[in-house]
Amino acid sequence: MVLDINGGIFKSAVALLVCVLCLIVEVLVVVGRIRNYKWELKYEYKSPDCFKKLVITINGRSPGPTIHAQQGDTIIVEVTNSLWTENTAIHWHGIRQIGTPWSDGTEGVTQCPNCLEIPSNISLCPGHTCTMHAHYGMQREAGLYGSIRVALPDGESEPFAYDYDRSIILNDWYHKTTYEHAVGLSSLKFSWVGEPQGHNMTVVKADRHNVEPFVVKNVFLYSGETYSVLVKADQDPSRNYWITTYVVSRNATTPPGLGISDYYPNHPRRSPPSVPPAGPALDNVRARLDQSLAIKACQGSSTRLPQPQTESLCFSTHKTPSTALSSGRLKFNSTVDIILQNANTRNPNNSETHPWHFNGHDFWVLGYGEGNFDMFNDPKKYNLVNPIMKNTVPVHRYGWTALRFRADNLGAWAFHCHIESHKQKSPRDAAGLQL
Repeated sequence: MVLDINGGIFKSAVALLVCVLCLIVEVLVVVGRIRNYKWELKYEYKSPDCFKKLVITINGRSPGPTIHAQQGDTIIVEVTNSLWTENTAIHWHGIRQIGTPWSDGTEGVTQCPNCLEIPSNISLCPGHTCTMHAHYGMQREAGLYGSIRVALPDGESEPFAYDYDRSIILNDWYHKTTYEHAVGLSSLKFSWVGEPQGHNMTVVKADRHNVEPFVVKNVFLYSGETYSVLVKADQDPSRNYWITTYVVSRNATTPPGLGISDYYPNHPRRSPPSVPPAGPALDNVRARLDQSLAIKACQGSSTRLPQPQTESLCFSTHKTPSTALSSGRLKFNSTVDIILQNANTRNPNNSETHPWHFNGHDFWVLGYGEGNFDMFNDPKKYNLVNPIMKNTVPVHRYGWTALRFRADNLGAWAFHCHIESHKQKSPRDAAGLQL
C-alpha cells in the first residue's frame, strides 16, 4: 500500500510551522526501513469537552496514535477489528497506491470491508504530514482517524527555515452519537478557519506541495486538506496568545475551537489577557475564493503540467454538484480535464462549498470562478504557468473549479465530496473513474 500525509503542523518559537489537514503524494524510489504497527479498534467512551459519548478508538485513543517514519520507509499496519457490530476500512488519505488499488481502503470501490484483521503495507513518499481515516459508513466522524508524519531523508531539508513544528488535526465533535447523527444526516457544509492571535501566517505548503509563500491572517481549510504555515513568535513575550478555529458556511452559533500559543517562560496553561479574536464573517465567500486563487506552485517545481488531450469530464447539475455524477472509464496515461460546477442545493437560494477528493491521484488546479462555467471564455483564465497540485479542492458557492490530471494509476478510484455525511447519505455524492 502506498501512503501520503494528511493533517497539520504548527511551528512555535522564533518560527512556527503549522500544517493543517490535507494530503498529496508522489512516488520516489528510496530504500528505507520497515516499521510495524499493531492497532486494535474498539468502542470506548470519550469526553474531550466534558460531553461523554461512544467513539471508535485505536489502541484506546481518538484521534489514533501518530505514525512516525522517514521518506522511503515501508510501514506494515496490522489492524484487529474488535468492533462488535461493524466492519471497517481504513483509507490512507493522499497515498496514491500506484499498483496497489486494493490497499486504498475505500470500501465498496477498491476493496471489501474488513471484519477481523487488516494487514496493510504502506510505502512512504516525500516528507510531509497527512492523515489516515476510516472510509466505511461514518466511522471517521466516530473517531477513527489520525496522523502520519514522514520526515525527509537524513541530510535533506525544506526550502524554508523553522525552529519547531506542531501538528493540528481538526474534526467535528457533535454532542450526539455518530449514529444519531447518521439518522438525520444533517451535517452542514463548512470550512474551518484558523488564526493565531496577533500573528500572521506564511503559507508554504498545500497538500504537501511547496507553494509560492504568501502571508495571511486566517487560513481557510476544507475537509481533507492540509496546509503548512510559518508563524514567527515576534510578539510581547510576557503573555500568551489565543489560537482559534472558527466554522464558516455554517450557523454562527457553533462555538470556536481554542488553543494557547505560549511564550516561554509563561505557564502553557496561562490564559491570554484578552478575549479570543473574532473570526471572519460567516458569509464572506470572496475571502475564501481569494485564498484559493492565491495558491501557486513554488518556482522550480518538478511537476510539469501536461498538455490537454481529448479526455474531458464535466460534473454538474441543476440542483447540487452531487446528483449528476456517475462513473466513467478513461484511457491509461490520458490527460483529463474536469470541471466541477456548484449550483443550488435543494433549499431555495442556497449554495454551499464542497471539498472534493480524488483517491489514487493528484491533480493540477487550473482555476476557480464564479457563476456557471463558460467553456469558451473561462479556459482563457486558467493558470497554465504555475498551477498547484492537490488531491482535495473546494468547489465554492455558485462557482466552478477546473482540474487536470494524468490517468496513470490503473484501477477504479473514488472521486467524492469529503464531507462525511455527503459521502454516506447517497452513492450519488461520488463519481467513479476506472482506468
